[in-house]
Amino acid sequence: MSPSLQFDSYRRRFSGLHGSESRLSELSEAEERLALMAAATGDAVWDYDLDTHTVWWNEVHEKLYGRNGSAAASPDWWIERIHPEDQAAAVGALEVALASGADLWQGEYRFRDQNGSYLMIRDRTRISRRDDGSPRRLTSAKTDITEQRHMEAQLRDTTSILQSFYESVPTCMGLAEVLDNDFEVIHANRASCAILKVRPEEARGSRFGVCGMPADILKEWLARARETQATGLPVRFEYFSSLSQRWFGVSIGAVAPGESGRPRLIFSAEDVTAYKRTQEERRDAEERFRRLYESNIIGIVTGDEEYLLDANDVFLQMVGYTRADLDNGKIRWWDLTAPEYRHLGPQTVADVKRTGSAGPFEKEYLRKDGSRISALLGSIRLQDEPYRDFSFVLDLTERKRLERRVLDAQKFESVGVLAGGIAHDFNNILVGVIGHASLAQDLLPPVHPARDLLAQVVKNGEQAAHLTRQMLAYSGKGRFLLEPLNLSTLFDEISILVKPAIDKDIELEMILPDDLPAVEADRGQMRQVFTNLVLNAAESIVGKGGRIHVETGVCEIDSRQQQTDWVAGEVQPGKYVFLEVVDNGCGLDEATRSRIFDPFFTTKFVGRGLGLAAVAGIVRGHKGAITVSSELGKGSRFLTLFPASSDPACARAAHVAASQRPAGTVLVVDDEAVVRQMARAALERHGYAVAVADSGLHAIELLQQNPARYSLILLDLSMPGMTGVQTLPALRRARPEIPVLITSGYSEAQTLSLFAGQNVSGFLQKPFTSQVLITKIGDALGSA
Repeated sequence: MSPSLQFDSYRRRFSGLHGSESRLSELSEAEERLALMAAATGDAVWDYDLDTHTVWWNEVHEKLYGRNGSAAASPDWWIERIHPEDQAAAVGALEVALASGADLWQGEYRFRDQNGSYLMIRDRTRISRRDDGSPRRLTSAKTDITEQRHMEAQLRDTTSILQSFYESVPTCMGLAEVLDNDFEVIHANRASCAILKVRPEEARGSRFGVCGMPADILKEWLARARETQATGLPVRFEYFSSLSQRWFGVSIGAVAPGESGRPRLIFSAEDVTAYKRTQEERRDAEERFRRLYESNIIGIVTGDEEYLLDANDVFLQMVGYTRADLDNGKIRWWDLTAPEYRHLGPQTVADVKRTGSAGPFEKEYLRKDGSRISALLGSIRLQDEPYRDFSFVLDLTERKRLERRVLDAQKFESVGVLAGGIAHDFNNILVGVIGHASLAQDLLPPVHPARDLLAQVVKNGEQAAHLTRQMLAYSGKGRFLLEPLNLSTLFDEISILVKPAIDKDIELEMILPDDLPAVEADRGQMRQVFTNLVLNAAESIVGKGGRIHVETGVCEIDSRQQQTDWVAGEVQPGKYVFLEVVDNGCGLDEATRSRIFDPFFTTKFVGRGLGLAAVAGIVRGHKGAITVSSELGKGSRFLTLFPASSDPACARAAHVAASQRPAGTVLVVDDEAVVRQMARAALERHGYAVAVADSGLHAIELLQQNPARYSLILLDLSMPGMTGVQTLPALRRARPEIPVLITSGYSEAQTLSLFAGQNVSGFLQKPFTSQVLITKIGDALGSA
C-alpha cells in the first residue's frame, strides 16, 4: 500500500474525534488515577476513545509536544509530527496492527517536539477492541529514547573500535580461566590464536599446555597468576622461549570469576625480542663508551659555554687539575686555554650551535702549573637549552715533540751532509795550499824574505782547516780520537785558558767533582764544547753582576726523562755524565732558541761561525744529547749529556814510531790532482821515489805490473768508480804484506771503521802539511 493510501485509511478510522483538556478537576476518579500513573512513568501518554470520539493526553505529552484542545484530535497532527523519512513506515506499521487484530503495537521513529527538534521515541500503543474485533480505543505511551540511542551509537562505535584494535594488534590478548596446572582460554584475539595455533572459532576451551606452551614457561605463568590473585595488582614479567628463540613480555591481571567459579585473568603478551636486542646493543654501546671514557687514550669533556661540567681522568691528568677542582666549578675554558687560542672558544660554540659539531682542530691548553700542552679537539652538541657540548681531546704534546725532533734530525742530517761534503772537498784544496806552501818554505834559504809570507799562507790554511774541522764536527763526521776521559779534570785544565777571555766582572763558579765515571770522548772536541758553551754564556751577560755556573756530575735517565725535548741528539735510559752551564744573561726568546744550533746563526751584529752548531755536532757524534732552557731577561741553561763508560779513565800512551825510509817507491792513490802533486813534491823532497794513480783501478794495474817495486801505498778513501774500501782487497791480493796508509777528510774513527777486518797501517787526516805527511809515511814504514 502506498504511503498516501495508508495516511487516508488512518484519517478515516479516526474522523470525528475531538479533544479533551487534561485538567484533573474534570476527570473521573479512574481517569485521575490513570493520569497520576501516566505522570509517574515519565512517558507522554495519549488516549484515543473511538466510542466517545475523544482524545486525552497527559501533562508530559502537552509539555513535550505542545498540542491541546480540539486541534489535537486531528489525525494529521500525529502524522505531521513524524519525521518525513519515518512517516510511511510508522503509519503503515500501525495500520497493519489495527487491521490484524493485534492488541499491542510498538514502533520507533523520530517525532518533532514543540521546539521543532526531532526526538527519537519508542511508541507503545495498546489497542482495545470491540466484540467484533474492531478497534475501540488506542492508548499510546511515547518514551524519549534520543539519549539512549545516542549512547548506544557511541557504545557501538567504541565497541567496534576496540574490537578492531583487539583483533588487529600484534599483541596477544585474551581472557583465560586458571586451572590447577594449566589455563583454559575463554577468549583470544587473532594474535593469540596464531601463537596457540588454533582458529579463532576454536579458541574457546583450548588450553595453553595442550597447545604447546613449554612446561617451564607454563610454570612461570601459573606462579605469576597466583601472585596477581593474591595481591590484586597486575604483574609484568618477561621470558625467553627456547621453542621460538624469541623473548616475550607478559602482563596479567586478575578479574572476577566466571560462571564456572574458577579464577580468571586477563592477559597480554608481546614479542619483545627486538626491544631486548636493542637493550643489549645499548648496553654494549654504553659499555664501549664507558671503556673509552675510562681509557688512558683520549680526554673526554662535557661543558657549557663557560665552564667544564664533567671530564674523565685522562683529561684531568692532561691539564693537571683534580676532580675536586672540577666538582667545585673552578675550571673555566678561558683559564684553561692559551691566550692566542682563546678566540676559538666562541667560534667553536657558534659552529656547534649551527651545525651540531666543530673540529677537529688543534689548540694549546694551559696546565694548572702554567705549562702548555698541544691538543687535537673535536666537539658535538648534546643539548641546546641550556647549551651543552661534548668534546674529545687528544694530547698531541708528545707527537709534536717527536715531530720537532724528526725535523731537527732531518735538518741536522741534510745540513750535515752538505757541511761534510764541503769540508771534504775543501780539505783536498787545502792539502795543495798548505802542502805546496810548506814545501816552498823548505826549498828557500832560512833567511829568504818569502819564508815569512809562506808561513802566513800555511797559518791561514790551517785556520781554514780548523773551519773545515768545525764543519765536520757539525756534520758528525769530525775526527774523533776516542779515549777514556774524566770531564771534570779536563774542564778544570781548560778553564785556565778560558778565564782570561771572560770579562773580569763576571763570576765563574765551577763545581767539578773528581769522582766522575769515564767518558769515551775526543779530548779536543770536549775542549771545544766547554769553551763554546762558557764563552757563549759570557757574551750573553750585559753589565756588571754577571754569573756563570758550570757543573759536572752523573745522572740516571729513565724512560720519562728520555722524552725531554733534547735539541740535538737522543738518549736512551742509562747513566750519563752531564755538563751544565747556567748564566744570568739576557736570555733567549722561543724563536731564537729554535735556531741557536743552526750553522752561522748568531744574535750578534755579524756571523761568528759554527760555535754552537759545532757543539751540537760533537754531542751527536759522541751519542750524547743537549737541551737548552731560557727566557728573556732570566738567563739560559745548557745541559749536555755524554754516555758514561764502564772502563776506568786512563791516559792513552802516545805511540811514537821511528822514522825510517826503507828503499822502494811510495804509490800515491788519489783522484784529486792537487793532492797527488803536493804529495809527490813533498815525498821527493825527502828522498822518496813516488808513483801516482788517479783511481783505484789505475793503482791495481800499477801494482800488478811490478808488485816488488812499491814499499807503501797512500790510499784515499773517497774516489769515484772504486772507493778506497773497494780498492784495498785487490791491492792485497797483488801484494798482501805491503803497508797501506789511509787518507781522508773524515774522522779517523769513522774512516777506519769502514776498513774493519782489513790490515791498514795508519790514518792521515786531510788537510795535512808536508811535515805531517813525511812523519806519517815514516811511522807506517817503520812499523812495517
